[in-house]
Amino acid sequence: MNQQPDVCADCSQGIGYRRLADEQRESQAIIAALEQRYALVAEATNDAIWDWDVQNHRVDFSPRWKELRGYCHDELSDREEQWSESIHPDDRARVMEAVQQHFDGKTAVFHEEYRVRCKDGSWKWILDRGVARRNADGQVIHMAGSEADITERKRAEAALEQMRNQLAEAQRISHLGSFEYVAATRTTSWSEEEYRIYGLDPAGPSPAYEDMLARCIHPDDRDLLHDAFMQAMQSNGIYELEHRIVRPDGSVRWVYDHAHPYFDAQGNLERYIGATLDITDRKVLELDLRESETKYQIVADNTYDWESWIAPDGRFLYCSPACERITGHRAEEFMADPMLRYRLMHPDDRQHFDEHVSDVELKRLSRECEWRIVRADGSIRWIAHACQPVFDEAGQYLGLRASNRDITERKGMEIHLQQARAAAEAADIAKSNFLGNMGHEMRTPLHQMLGVAQLLRREPLTGKQTEWLDKLNLAGKRLTAIIEGILKITQLESQRLDVKEAPVDVAALLDEVQQMIRGRAADKQLELTVAAEGLPARLLGDRSHLKTALLCYANNAITFTEAGRVALHARVVEEDDNSVRVCFEVRDTGIGIAPEVLPRLFTVFEQADNSQTRQFGGTGIGLYMVRKLATLMEGDAGCQTTLGQGSTFWFTARLRKG
Repeated sequence: MNQQPDVCADCSQGIGYRRLADEQRESQAIIAALEQRYALVAEATNDAIWDWDVQNHRVDFSPRWKELRGYCHDELSDREEQWSESIHPDDRARVMEAVQQHFDGKTAVFHEEYRVRCKDGSWKWILDRGVARRNADGQVIHMAGSEADITERKRAEAALEQMRNQLAEAQRISHLGSFEYVAATRTTSWSEEEYRIYGLDPAGPSPAYEDMLARCIHPDDRDLLHDAFMQAMQSNGIYELEHRIVRPDGSVRWVYDHAHPYFDAQGNLERYIGATLDITDRKVLELDLRESETKYQIVADNTYDWESWIAPDGRFLYCSPACERITGHRAEEFMADPMLRYRLMHPDDRQHFDEHVSDVELKRLSRECEWRIVRADGSIRWIAHACQPVFDEAGQYLGLRASNRDITERKGMEIHLQQARAAAEAADIAKSNFLGNMGHEMRTPLHQMLGVAQLLRREPLTGKQTEWLDKLNLAGKRLTAIIEGILKITQLESQRLDVKEAPVDVAALLDEVQQMIRGRAADKQLELTVAAEGLPARLLGDRSHLKTALLCYANNAITFTEAGRVALHARVVEEDDNSVRVCFEVRDTGIGIAPEVLPRLFTVFEQADNSQTRQFGGTGIGLYMVRKLATLMEGDAGCQTTLGQGSTFWFTARLRKG
């Protein structure tokens, strides 16, 4: 028999295929719906999605993942290296280590913040989160996650950190700490500078309120601080207090607390936020100032002078008891009547005193002046007044502190001294006039005597008579020199002698002086030399004064030198565009001068000692005259000498360039 096909079996198989196809279509629709919903969630969250096939080393990056880095969807491949290569080099090792720890099961979720490179070369901060899926053997076969752009948050955090650092630095520089007190928990939190002010480690915990009272507050100030803070809390008011703290090392500091209350929506006190300022330096200054004021008042109350402190409006803030001895009025009278001092002042001195006070207040400098007061009995007392302006720490003008001393006796002595000086000057003028007149009167008959002696030489004379005439002539010349010296000193002291500028050849002047003393030097067989160094060709000066000074030095050198040499020397020691200062020196190998004699050597009528006066003669006016002439020519005179070896006498003179 022919076998018939099993129609029912075929129908059943067809129905099964159709059912499987329907289930596949239904599953695909569910998957599509889920993917659509997943994409919608991803789009709504603005997160970048990645799906990593770990076994096949491929990653499915969402368009947002690529967009976050600045790329279009088709610009990046799905290689897993695409992700690792975009991580910042400084972050890569840390991120890869976090991935490995998640693979090893050490973390439930991969969660890292790191930087990735964008297409334009910039860097973005992202928050990356993901979870791995494992097979039956526990191996990771798949991992998926999302990225969020947190660049702006990181910038805000950096800016906030910078602000915190700046605030901390400002607090450190200003010694200003900050604190917060939470009312519900009675706990405090401190800034780093608050810790430093209290001498505590910023790494440690903030102390509780009660602990702070016990450990940090000075025992004498604990109740004061607690009462002030509790009173502020009860009244919901501002808390502020100056008190002492004790650091762990035992040192005591002064601080100033200032805090404001903050409330919740229902108006309940929530916290106090405040600042602490280290005011130790200010407190020390205040204590020092208080001690200084006390010491000042003690001293001022017992000083001989009249001390006072006057406010800017003219009131006496302080007046020492010495005012009664000087003025005849008690301190209370000056304190009650600011104008009393002005009324006591001599009318002729009031304007001068007003100008003095105005000058002190305007220039803010210490000044002194003298003025007179008229006492009730009509007597006049002279006052030496010194005052200085007073300012506070902010530079605010607080008035004047003045010291007044009775100088009536000193003023009387000054008047007597002025009268005595005037009398002495008049006597000196009379002396100079007398010496001048006497010099002129003596010079006339002396010249007549010398003239008669010269006439006698024309007559036949015996040897003895010639010897007498020689002695007469020598004595006359010596007397003439003395008279000329006295006249010149008289002119110098009476200031009738001046500098007459005329062309002067210094080298020629030295030669002339050399010729004038050559005979005396030859008589003693002394070597005589002259030298002039570096002198300008044309100079202007008083040739007569220069010659007089040089002759005095040269004659003295020959007088006091028995053997050796005498040298005349001139050199420039200073020069400017208009003039030169020339130093003239006369050096000898004579007897020298003892060191103790030098200070009085250039004093009028002084010589080295009396024995020299007897042996060598002289009046002691020559060196005095040289120094006077040198001073007149804007110079000076002096001497370097060694006893028994010789001397160098010098003088300087300023000569103008011709």
